[in-house]
Amino acid sequence: MKPATATRPALILVAGFFFHGCASAPPVAVAPPRIAVVGINDFHGSLAVRRHKTGELDAASSIEYEVSGASTLAAMLKSLKQEWGDRLLVVDAGDEWQGSIDSTLEEGASVVDFLNRVGVGVAAIGNHEFDFGPGRSQSGAIATDLRAILKKRLSEAKYPYVAANIFERSGATVAPVQWNNLAPSTLITVGPYRVGVIGATTVDTPSTTRVEYIHDLEFKDTARMTFQEATRLRAQGANLILLAAHLGTACEDSMPESDGLKVWKTRVSTDPQGTCDEQGEINRLLQSLPTGTLDGVIAGHTHEIVHHWINGVPVIEGAAFNRYINVMYFTFDPETGRLRPEQTQIEGPIPVCPKVFENQMDCDGKSPAPANGRGALVPLVLHGRTLIPDPEIETWLAADLARNEPIKKQIVGFAERPVTHSPRQENPFNNLVADVIRLKAQTDFAIVNSDGVRSALEAGPITFDDVYRSLPFENTISTLRLTGRQIKLLLRIMNSGPYGLAGVSNLQVTLKPFATPHLASRDLDQNGQIEPWEKDRIIDVRQINGDPLADSRTYTVATYDYLARGGDHLVWFMNQLKPSDRVFDAFGPTRQAVIYYLKDAGKINSEGRPLLDPSHPRIIFKQK
Repeated sequence: MKPATATRPALILVAGFFFHGCASAPPVAVAPPRIAVVGINDFHGSLAVRRHKTGELDAASSIEYEVSGASTLAAMLKSLKQEWGDRLLVVDAGDEWQGSIDSTLEEGASVVDFLNRVGVGVAAIGNHEFDFGPGRSQSGAIATDLRAILKKRLSEAKYPYVAANIFERSGATVAPVQWNNLAPSTLITVGPYRVGVIGATTVDTPSTTRVEYIHDLEFKDTARMTFQEATRLRAQGANLILLAAHLGTACEDSMPESDGLKVWKTRVSTDPQGTCDEQGEINRLLQSLPTGTLDGVIAGHTHEIVHHWINGVPVIEGAAFNRYINVMYFTFDPETGRLRPEQTQIEGPIPVCPKVFENQMDCDGKSPAPANGRGALVPLVLHGRTLIPDPEIETWLAADLARNEPIKKQIVGFAERPVTHSPRQENPFNNLVADVIRLKAQTDFAIVNSDGVRSALEAGPITFDDVYRSLPFENTISTLRLTGRQIKLLLRIMNSGPYGLAGVSNLQVTLKPFATPHLASRDLDQNGQIEPWEKDRIIDVRQINGDPLADSRTYTVATYDYLARGGDHLVWFMNQLKPSDRVFDAFGPTRQAVIYYLKDAGKINSEGRPLLDPSHPRIIFKQK
């Protein structure tokens, strides 16, 4: 079945009659009482187009295609602006600039410049907005401001940032942050309507960014702050209340699909929705808010595709890395200006591609091809307009990309087969990184988190850009001294579910499947509540050769400094260790160690030496 096509909202023609004697005026086209809200999220510095090859088993039939790219997104937003005029609002849900060489070398400045140019209306603060800390200019010196780069980017933006739940501690005082161009919420005029936008940042930020840059911040209860701001905005005359939320969920999609492919179409609240994770941060928020508090949510953080109504509220999220956008359409009563929620529509996921496969309406060449083939690559058509990448943005970006191109194109290795990465199963990339840091640090074992890797490697030459995009974080190799019992506890926390599976080297971990109901749990930090990281999916942990770990014996473990400092909900665990059991930054940057390994190895992931060996699995799923 061919995917349904996107529907362009129709203009309403209202016949207005003007009597002067016997004459009457011709019908006048009147804009409908509607506005459009575009949601983007987790851009992660994705300025350059990414080139991939389709995943056909026969390499000869593989097709090269392009995804993402600033000029493609700019063309899409410009087309929507031409269609909707001042009735269009672009909302960004955070994590704008960290993740690519092109952005990181300028510490996010080029991304903010781009978002200024394409007319973003308002943005949330993502957890990775804190990653650049004081900036390179203060490297090696005592930092005077641990958030200097974030504040600089805020001041450069021509659009406001919103964050209602970020508070700063100073002595005994805890108060909302007072940073330039940042407020809990804002009122924006969109056509004839006033749209209130509230900002929220995930309460997991202390566990998902570098602790040293946010140790004096508190990320407070999202529900209370959201309700408080929504009440205030309604009193100020807001016709519509949106939440720009760097927090998200994961949802199944029960809409009709074609051969398992994503469907781009327009949905209404009465369409089949599919289920969403009840423990998702957005779900818990919307379940706790009174009905009518919010009219829509532009979400992020979880890198999922969401176009669902949750507790009656439309929620959109477009995966990550500039791959998809969604659009919400809101209709108002022409007399009262009140929202008609039953007429709200969501369109998406709309692929950000210069060209799409004709039979897919997408540029996802990794998913299985339809029965009739993917079809030819054809230009993207959005609401009847054939799009070409925006030439102005291409010209502006060319100098920036050219400056980095020699660095990005350096070949550092070769993969005989793709090096895949999936957060919920054993995958070659995590195995590679874990092996590299164990060899570099000469430890007994290595343990890394799934989220430390952000993309896979294609088969063929591996460039510096490939490695950087896959390992964007400035992690360094640190070491731990742990007993066998502590290693089991560490792996229990890291495999509990919130962030996928831990990658290991020289270890074998047996786990209950992700779908296992009623996992055992214990209040490890004794704070009176069971949190997701306190659930237990571990069945067995042993060395890869089959030998058991001795509970009382001390072993050495290589890991990232981010984890050793308490990232990914490891604060409680790491605080149990003696200072001498943690050695930070002992063996240099992780990314550099991987590059040196690739250069020395020549070729990796061959059939004879696979990074994932089915005969010696590191991760085993088993129902106990």
